[in-house]
Amino acid sequence: MKFRFCPLCSDELIPLASGPDRGRMGCRREHFVHYENPAVTAFALVERDGRYLVLERGQEPYRGRWELPGGFVEAGESPAESVRREIFEETGLRVDTPSIIGAYTSRYGDDGKWTLDVAFHCQASHGDLSLSAESSDAAWVTIEQMPPLAFAGERSAFEQFKQKRTTSS
Repeated sequence: MKFRFCPLCSDELIPLASGPDRGRMGCRREHFVHYENPAVTAFALVERDGRYLVLERGQEPYRGRWELPGGFVEAGESPAESVRREIFEETGLRVDTPSIIGAYTSRYGDDGKWTLDVAFHCQASHGDLSLSAESSDAAWVTIEQMPPLAFAGERSAFEQFKQKRTTSS
């Protein structure tokens, strides 16, 4: 979100010329400084029988491209709680306790908001896959069959995960 005016006094925001917030947009009366903080997301490489779940995006950004299940972390929710919730909402699947792969930066769309993406690996319980309206298709793929992933954070996490799997084999 781009702020143009101070939410306290309504003055137009200007680039601050000095101090610890130099260069950030702020109120000349020092009521407010705008910090462009990233949104936090969580996603997972969900494994079942040696295959990994990918979802085809049914909405923008990147409609029609493949992604890993996940989404935005809600206030008061840990990334691990978020990824469990998102996987269930998007697929109807329950997963075991996720183990963290790492954290990555990305953008939500080509010119979208910056995100801080927390990546996990987990095992899915057996059961039927039930897609939400967010996805138009799903597939279980091997590491070698993984399609190009929509978001930079997912691609980075997958490469790191793949490297760890290769070096530990």
